[in-house]
Amino acid sequence: MSALVDRALERAGLLAVARARLRGEPWPAEADGRLAAATLLTVGALADAVRVRSAGDAVGFHDAASAGVVWVETSSLEDAGAGLALLRRVATLRVRLPDAVRIGVNYNELGIELAQVALGFGASELCGRLATKRGLPIADDATKRVKGRGQVSAQELQRDELASLVACVGRRAVFLPNGARSLSLAPPAAPPPSHAARPTDDATEGATHV
Repeated sequence: MSALVDRALERAGLLAVARARLRGEPWPAEADGRLAAATLLTVGALADAVRVRSAGDAVGFHDAASAGVVWVETSSLEDAGAGLALLRRVATLRVRLPDAVRIGVNYNELGIELAQVALGFGASELCGRLATKRGLPIADDATKRVKGRGQVSAQELQRDELASLVACVGRRAVFLPNGARSLSLAPPAAPPPSHAARPTDDATEGATHV
């Protein structure tokens, strides 16, 4: 972490526990209050450092919410401050949960712009269906003519576009097979008590949503 981040963590009374967390030690519950009181940028910077330690530069793309990932949701982005609140939840969960647990968001629900920002606040997984600009699913056999390449899979073209978007923030896209558990293959962990998980449907059985 930079000297600027270190100073911000020190002002928040979190520098010692942050350094311990980055050594792989569990986050202490007694520091939760100070974490909640810290500025969003301070928490986000720490979360991003934890993400680098746990997931590196990889961004896992999932067709649906997979097990082994805590998927962070928001009730309505129309509410004032909902986007910032979601980023704080992403960052807080990344700091508090073990390294093996991945944090993710749904880019269909949030929009790709906010999902990109979440990648800088501790998220390492994105889920969403490949769809047209009108929101319609892209058929497996759909193709588009590309100059110099001929007919190319429309799904492949959208994956290329998504990979370029995460590359803009210094990340590497990894497209996971449908049903893959996550890059870590870790079992899902229960979210902290303050974030109750909701039941999942059959298509996302085992996934954790908060």
